[in-house]
Amino acid sequence: MNKIIVVGTGNAALCAAIEAIDHDAEVVIIEKAPEKEKGGNTRLTSAALRIIFDHKDEVREILDNRYSDEDWARIFIEPYSHENFIEDIQSLGKGRPDNELVSWFTSQSYDIISWLKSKGVKFELAEYLSTYDNTKERHYSGGVAIQAMNGGEGMVESQLSYLQSKGAKVIYSTAATGLSVSQNNEVIGVKVRNSSGDTEVIQGAVVLGCGGFEANNAMRAQYLGQEWDQVRQRCVKYNTGEMLEAALSIGAKPYGHFTGAHITPIDPDSPWEGGLNTREKTNRLAFSWGVTVNNEGKRFIDEGRYWNNQIYVEVGKAILKQPDQIAYQIFDSQGIKFLEPYYSFQKQFYKSDSLEELSKETKLPLKEFLSTINQFNQSCDHNQNTYNPTILDGQSTKDIFPPKSNWALPITQPPFYAYPVVPGITFTFGGLFSNTKCEILDYSGYPIKGLYGCGEITGGYFYYAYPTGSGLIKGAVTGKEAGYQAAQYVKKF
Repeated sequence: MNKIIVVGTGNAALCAAIEAIDHDAEVVIIEKAPEKEKGGNTRLTSAALRIIFDHKDEVREILDNRYSDEDWARIFIEPYSHENFIEDIQSLGKGRPDNELVSWFTSQSYDIISWLKSKGVKFELAEYLSTYDNTKERHYSGGVAIQAMNGGEGMVESQLSYLQSKGAKVIYSTAATGLSVSQNNEVIGVKVRNSSGDTEVIQGAVVLGCGGFEANNAMRAQYLGQEWDQVRQRCVKYNTGEMLEAALSIGAKPYGHFTGAHITPIDPDSPWEGGLNTREKTNRLAFSWGVTVNNEGKRFIDEGRYWNNQIYVEVGKAILKQPDQIAYQIFDSQGIKFLEPYYSFQKQFYKSDSLEELSKETKLPLKEFLSTINQFNQSCDHNQNTYNPTILDGQSTKDIFPPKSNWALPITQPPFYAYPVVPGITFTFGGLFSNTKCEILDYSGYPIKGLYGCGEITGGYFYYAYPTGSGLIKGAVTGKEAGYQAAQYVKKF
């Protein structure tokens, strides 16, 4: 048995397939989606990647677009240590993430980029993640400065191109529905069903890289809670959790935060079922530069607790718990300058020369809305500086709850704007129990022979929230390791 079955065509699965085929295994990739919708959640992303480095010139070495020394001198990229990466995951996860797994994958975050480059993936600075100071210097903070060139689609196409050059077989429109297990409890294949309804078992060791259960309403309600049943999906519609359940049914141990998921504020005109037509452009993450109220006109989050790319998951989760699961991001003429380009796609927004008129247009209750804004303004009228998006400026509110810890400037300069936002789910945090060899473990902590996992289907890495750009890094590192270990396993036969 020299064959490895990889389930999925997202970044994690393709990294597994690449490493397996590079170690002389025969690789068959199974994808539920038709070919035109391949790529899993990876293809929907901008493909931002969080990496550790000591100096910005280490980032320059990664990039496939070139900068003159003069241009590069105007780009500031804050160094980001291994300790920073671990701390961010643990802080957002309230200390619950598995420290061994987290330390292991984050330690490889820079090296995995070099490996991906060797397989044809190209990288560039992520323009949408940069901020500018008054001197027009470009700033990146928090370890997230790069993305795959042409986003997730470019990443997937490069990986598949490499695999096809090596002779990997990809079978589209074919759903993996279960696992085939020998009398010795060894996984020996995948049960599949194609678009015609025909079923078969494809023999081989198995790497699961097919995502979580984020696109399954029933599983979301079962594990995440009733309020998640009808949430909009930023994810691909194919990540419905069958292979997670299949692994659990043969004795794999569930692990991680099964009531946690990546969720973000998005455009309310977003479709209920995500796809290639929406991608990242539905994100609405400029809450740092104003205030956010629910449809009762009340604030409910600390909009400036930390960098927006670190806390947007907790913001999305907070919106989920508001009446009718909707909120409004309120800006004045000063804050509106810092909205990301994605806001230009939003058709449903409001602009007015007075807060009273804005309340009328949005149908927010006038008394409560004006009281909220007035109380906020009074709590931060000691902060008279302009916004500086390049630093945590410490301009905070006083004697108000919830506070705003940074960038707390009064909402006083017309015109005023209101952007409605709703929560959108991307991926789930709970998954299968695995080790640093990406072997899937049973309830006793022993590997299930012939079964490996990578990416979102493995749990224990993220709880409550996660820092931007760490998901694809986790997927690449776990995918590469899963492919290597599976290739070593099948060599025994």
